[in-house]
Amino acid sequence: MSRLKKEKIKIMMAEDHKSARQAYVAMLGDEENFSVIGDAPNGLEVLKLMEHRLPDILITDLEMPIMNGYQLLEAVKEKHKDVKVIVLSMHDEDYYISDLILRGASAYLPKQCALEDIVFTINKVCTDGFYFTQPVSKMVVNSSLNDKKFKPFFEELGLTLRELEVLKLICEEKSNKEIARILDIASGTVDFHRQSIYRKTQLNSVVGLVKYAIRNGLTEF
Repeated sequence: MSRLKKEKIKIMMAEDHKSARQAYVAMLGDEENFSVIGDAPNGLEVLKLMEHRLPDILITDLEMPIMNGYQLLEAVKEKHKDVKVIVLSMHDEDYYISDLILRGASAYLPKQCALEDIVFTINKVCTDGFYFTQPVSKMVVNSSLNDKKFKPFFEELGLTLRELEVLKLICEEKSNKEIARILDIASGTVDFHRQSIYRKTQLNSVVGLVKYAIRNGLTEF
């Protein structure tokens, strides 16, 4: 019996610079497990394409005429919830990235990233539903821990003040030993709190924690 052929990941792209869009489409089209099924210079044209065929992944720029990336992201999340959106942009400020995640982006990549980063991110988003680099995850979680708008989320999960302190230090890439020294507790206690955090949230990554809050409406955003 012949092995069933794996279905390719269907991709669409929104980018107003024609030469850049054509280059991305060509490079992604060369990947064995990708199929680029459409591309357009603005969000409105992409939505028209989606009326006929839906992609698994939409890669979009932010600054585009007629309908920009923010408007496109919101429209896709409203009309086509199963389509995962990856934002590819020159804007790398904390505010922009946090806002994109809150709007429902599944991943963010800077435009200067390498092709292998884009390929890796597409595959991760298809597998896990989202993907953010460690610096982005750290930035988002640290911001949320200091934002009173996230308070209902942590109360809902039942996280203690100590667990919040441990979580914040985990986001700062501190080891159990470093966290123990900072909080003046035993390393075993740190590990206990770490496991408790993951058990309560039923997740295994800090960015997953934030995405859970956003998707379940546990914030005031």
